[in-house]
Amino acid sequence: MLVPKGIPMIKVREFAKRSVLTIFLLSLIVILWCTPDATAQSSQHVFYRGPDGAIDHIWWDGAFHRDQWTSAVHAPLAADHPVTMMVPDQQHVFYRATTGMVEHIWWDGSLHHEEWNSAVGTPVAVGTPATMVAPTPNFSDAQHVFYRDATGVVEHIWWDGSFHHDQWTSAAGAPVAVGDPATMVVSNQEHIFYRGNSGAIEHIWWDGSFHHDQWTSAAGAPVATGKPAAMYFVPLIH
Repeated sequence: MLVPKGIPMIKVREFAKRSVLTIFLLSLIVILWCTPDATAQSSQHVFYRGPDGAIDHIWWDGAFHRDQWTSAVHAPLAADHPVTMMVPDQQHVFYRATTGMVEHIWWDGSLHHEEWNSAVGTPVAVGTPATMVAPTPNFSDAQHVFYRDATGVVEHIWWDGSFHHDQWTSAAGAPVAVGDPATMVVSNQEHIFYRGNSGAIEHIWWDGSFHHDQWTSAAGAPVATGKPAAMYFVPLIH
């Protein structure tokens, strides 16, 4: 270290120590300020259908709480288990009611309820709906629901500020479904998988246009007897 003449070495060392300490403290403040608090407003939620068909909700945020969403909004009772969806600052639950309607309850500080079949005039559901949140060109999140109707057609309803509807099995020329769909989002693609009437795992995806293939046939795999589960895996780069 080059020290100007006339400055005692001991003062230089004290200044250096203080400078290092100051930089460390400032760095620590920046780290603490920039690092999200994993416990801030985080909570764990469970939804389920009770013996009376009500959708019960239990959550934990350091303590346990419970409420009943169907009762809170006077929504119809459930005939099947609920499925969930989360968008920023909102919690969503969809379920098939005893009437076959796809019911939607959501919380954004207060609870709300609507019926998605009624909103677009689509057939009733015979299975459990599947949800999907997919980005839109304006970077907002569109909310999607897929379900199987009584004819085996996979119906699709989505909301991006207004409601829309199409039929994926018809659009892709794919076999009808005998099981409930599972969903997957990959970049700008939307995918569904389901068990077809031959037991094959059917795959329909949309990337601006519709496509269809059959995964069990392509892989020489056995037919399915239940609902498939979908996964999108991205390996970590070390």
